[in-house]
Amino acid sequence: MSRAGTRVGVGSRFRYDGEIVEVVELAVMASGNETVVKDGVGVSCVFLCES
Repeated sequence: MSRAGTRVGVGSRFRYDGEIVEVVELAVMASGNETVVKDGVGVSCVFLCES
C-alpha cells in the first residue's frame, strides 16, 4: 500500500473506507492533529494524526 497526502479543511469531502465523509472540525494539539468527519448518515468519527 502506498501513502499520499493532500491538504484538507473544514468542508472538504473525500472517500474513506468506501463512504463519502466531510470534515466538520480540525484541532491542532501538542500530541497531533485531530480531525472530526461526518458521513452521509450524520455519524461522526474522530481521527488523530500523531506528529
